[in-house]
Amino acid sequence: MQVHHAQAVEMAMEIYRKTDDPELRVLSYDIATGQSAQRGEMFDWLVQWGVPQGGGDMMAWMSASDAGHDHGVPAGAAPLGQDQAMALMGMASGTELEQLRAAEGQEADCLFLDLMIRHHEGALPMADALLELGSDPRALQLAATIRTGQSAELDAMTSIQQRLGCG
Repeated sequence: MQVHHAQAVEMAMEIYRKTDDPELRVLSYDIATGQSAQRGEMFDWLVQWGVPQGGGDMMAWMSASDAGHDHGVPAGAAPLGQDQAMALMGMASGTELEQLRAAEGQEADCLFLDLMIRHHEGALPMADALLELGSDPRALQLAATIRTGQSAELDAMTSIQQRLGCG
């Protein structure tokens, strides 16, 4: 989830720097600061739990063969490649990030909204998996916060898309 949050912060700061839309500026700032704080919390957990910050199969933790639930990652499936895992998480490709960096004005605003909506939609199954499979109270609280916050942000982004006439 740290990789996922890092990309959200990167995209949010990109649009924050260049949007002229006050509502989108506030939303992007909230996304960047909120996810930076959550990412720091996740980093701390891994340190406290003695778990490496990286490596291993991305998203393998979301497979719960003993619980009979897969949250998009079937139990017993071959490990996902990085591109597959990133797509499943709704993450932007390198090309899409370059397009966002190059875009200006309403084109940039609409592209950001498209990418961040997909990104948030990819986060919800991860939050749900943690809520179902997790046991650490701090992790469960963060997952609930992510679920609630990103659902509200999805509504806000859809509303901004409609207002801007993104098509």
